[in-house]
Amino acid sequence: MLISTLSRRFASSTVTPGATQKWDIFASVILSRPPIIAPTMTEIEERFQKLQKLEEEEKSLLCNYELKTKQDLKMVARREQLLREGKELSELDEEIGVTNAQKEDDWSKAAADLDQKFNFGASFLAENVKNSAENLKSVDRALERKLVLIVKQKMGGAKNYSTPWILPQMKHREGETLRQAICAFCRKVRCFSWCLHRIGATVTQKLKIESLRPRKTAERCIGELSGSADLNVDISGNAPFGVFTHRYPKPIAQKTGASGAKIFFYTANLTSSASTSSESSFSVNPEDVSDFQWVTREEFWSTVPGTDYKKAARFAFLERFVHFVVRFGVCTQSALQ
Repeated sequence: MLISTLSRRFASSTVTPGATQKWDIFASVILSRPPIIAPTMTEIEERFQKLQKLEEEEKSLLCNYELKTKQDLKMVARREQLLREGKELSELDEEIGVTNAQKEDDWSKAAADLDQKFNFGASFLAENVKNSAENLKSVDRALERKLVLIVKQKMGGAKNYSTPWILPQMKHREGETLRQAICAFCRKVRCFSWCLHRIGATVTQKLKIESLRPRKTAERCIGELSGSADLNVDISGNAPFGVFTHRYPKPIAQKTGASGAKIFFYTANLTSSASTSSESSFSVNPEDVSDFQWVTREEFWSTVPGTDYKKAARFAFLERFVHFVVRFGVCTQSALQ
C-alpha cells in the first residue's frame, strides 16, 4: 500500500510540470535578397568550367560561324601567298568580304565602349565591394551574394530596450496562422505558396499546434515591422522549415506565465521589382525596429548571438550549390534531399 502511494505521488510530481508547461509561439521571417549578378567562381568551379569547355569543343559539331571562321583563315592565308607572288587580289578580296575576325574586333570595341559608359567591368565590382563594406543598410550591396535582413527589434514594452541582432519575429495571436503574422511585415505582400516542408509539418504535429495554422503570424510580421508601403515579398510555403526553443529566465517566466518561446522560421524573398529598386525604397517601422542590416552568411554568423539560434536558421543560407546548378546545370537527387 505504501509503495503504491509513493509511486502515484512520484508519478504525479514528474508528469504534472511537463503537462502544464506553456510556451509563447513566435513566427520569424528570414527575408532575403537573392544574388543579382553571378558570383566569382571558386578554383574548383573554374577547373570544371575549363574541362566542360574543352570537352564541348572536342565533341560538338561546328556551327556555321565556326565553319566560316576556318574558311576565312584559309582564304587569308591564300591572299598572303598571292600577295607575295605579286598576283591580282581583287577577285579574292571580293570573295573574302568581311571576315569573322573583323567582326569580333568590332564587337570587342563596342563592348569596351559600353563598359566605359555603364561601368560593367572591374571598377564596377570594386565599387560594389566598397559599398558592401560601407553601407550595411543598402539592399544593393554585395550583388553577387545572398543577403538576409537582421534587426534590432523593440520588444517587451520598454521604450528604450532593443533586442540584440535577430531575425524579424512576431508573437502569435489567437485565431491567426503563423504565416499571416509574417506577412504583416509589409503593407502589400504577394504571397507565393510552395509545397509544405516535411520538417515544419513534423514539428507542428509534435507540438500539437495544428490549430495555430502558423502562416498568418508570419505574414503579420512583415507588415508591422516594415516601413515600405509597396514592398513585394514571396513567402515560401505554409509550414516553417525550422524551430528554435528559447527558455525564459525565471523572472520573465514568472511574469509571463510561460516557460519560454517556440520560434518558427519561414523563408521569404524580395521580388525582382523590390530588389532592383533604390535603397531608399526599403525602410523599417521606427516604432518597432531601432536598427537593421542586410548581411551575408558570414556577417550573420559574426553579428547575431546564440549558436543554437543560428544553427536553427542555417538552411536558409544555402548559396554555393545553387550557384553551381545555375552555372553548370548539375543537379542530383541526393544533393536535393
